[in-house]
Amino acid sequence: MLKQYYYHGKNSFGKTIKGKMKHYSKDNVITYLKQQGIWIFHIKEQHPILDRLENFFIPKKIPKKELPLFFSQLSTMLAIGIPLLDALHILQSQVKSLSLQKAIQDIYILVQQGYSLSVAMKIQGQIPLFSILSIEVGEKSGNLELTLQELGDYYEQSNFMLQQIKTALTYPLFVLVTTFLVFIAFIYFLLPILNDLLSTIHDSISPFTLILLRFLEFIKKTSWIWIIVFFLLALFLSFYKKTFRGAKVWNYFCLHLPMVKEWTTQRMVIRFSKTLGVLLGSGIPLLPALEQTVSVLGNPYIQHCFIQSIQNIRAGSTLSEEIQTYSFFPKKFVQMIVLGEQTGDLEEMMKRASKIYEKELNLQYKQWIALLEPLFILFVAFFVGGMLFFILQPMMQILNGIGEGF
Repeated sequence: MLKQYYYHGKNSFGKTIKGKMKHYSKDNVITYLKQQGIWIFHIKEQHPILDRLENFFIPKKIPKKELPLFFSQLSTMLAIGIPLLDALHILQSQVKSLSLQKAIQDIYILVQQGYSLSVAMKIQGQIPLFSILSIEVGEKSGNLELTLQELGDYYEQSNFMLQQIKTALTYPLFVLVTTFLVFIAFIYFLLPILNDLLSTIHDSISPFTLILLRFLEFIKKTSWIWIIVFFLLALFLSFYKKTFRGAKVWNYFCLHLPMVKEWTTQRMVIRFSKTLGVLLGSGIPLLPALEQTVSVLGNPYIQHCFIQSIQNIRAGSTLSEEIQTYSFFPKKFVQMIVLGEQTGDLEEMMKRASKIYEKELNLQYKQWIALLEPLFILFVAFFVGGMLFFILQPMMQILNGIGEGF
């Protein structure tokens, strides 16, 4: 993490120099300034409270939607001959995200001090690690512009997938929330009125209506208990999922539960193949690329599974032999890996696999959306119709009772 340092010193002409500089250690600031001919006689780190105030309004996490434009524009600027420092300076003023602006500023300072782009990003600590590894290989191979463009394409496709998921879930969530609010309004506003009306004909109420009334009254009286229990359960699951063991258990169920298995597996295969394809295309050898791919997936269960597989590959096994031992990888994907190994073009096969599974997942999204809409319409109709029946049936009993009185 970069820290802000204030310094006083003198240059070779004896002139007093005051300034501030960001770096991750005091010794590195002193070393760099000595190289610039400035001898330091006083240096201090900015107070942690000031750091917190400075970072209070700036989110630490860089939005993923900003990364495609950042990498693509940086690639374009370098390709047309703009120096790296000038390109970073221009991009800093163009990006919208405050967190990305701050990250580019820190990277600019480190590059200005003589660090390579990949090392500067690693020190800064907010750029995804697999991107840094790709950039490092691109710098060594002289293909930095191409590597940056591939990273831009990668994040653009990933963001497109994420946006599709959000779009698909918007309508169901809206219907569920609306239905829940209607149910709450019914319990707290209509149910007391209904109870008052039915109190006069309590003996003639049908057993079903009476049971339902008592059940709803019970929910109303214990609603705060249910809310507290739900909140504590959600809080526990949230913290448990953040632990390694909890995340491993959660991901295991997601990869094996019948209702979500296919969807989770396809998303995992797309990210696995796309990431591995980008890293292999950057010139990273298979084993380091595989290790980084598994860590980028953010799936502790798969990370745990691949520990032994990576050891086996290092001992002479092939990727396809290890992949086919896991039931959650589709057979078609295993066959594509086998073909890629046989032809010696695993990189291209991984990129092709990600495109194939992206098309399949997009088609599934459209089918799910087309199916969800009528299902939720039926759900709302059943729920609203049930509430109307619950209200009207006692009303009819009241009217019948009045009619019999005449």
